[in-house]
Amino acid sequence: MAESILKVTESREVRVRMDLDADRIETVNLVVVPRDNDLVEVDLERHVLGFIERAGQVFVALAGERLDRAEECGQSLLWDHAAAELIRKARRNQEHEPLSA
Repeated sequence: MAESILKVTESREVRVRMDLDADRIETVNLVVVPRDNDLVEVDLERHVLGFIERAGQVFVALAGERLDRAEECGQSLLWDHAAAELIRKARRNQEHEPLSA
């Protein structure tokens, strides 16, 4: 899958399976937007989760809406696992956002 993801020339929807625990699996629909030869933007429900960059054999998950400010949140040999790290990071951030007044 990783080779085909990095060769996308236009936005496309991708399903990622995430293990929640030993008995539960969740499927998440993401939109992948090509940015460069080894870089894609990963969106969920019209919100940018971050980017996945291929560095040799490793996929680096960069969390954040802007590439110039994105922070590394994980690395994996599998593209799906890097995407799952972006989803987990976004969910952790939602849990810690202050409540609006």
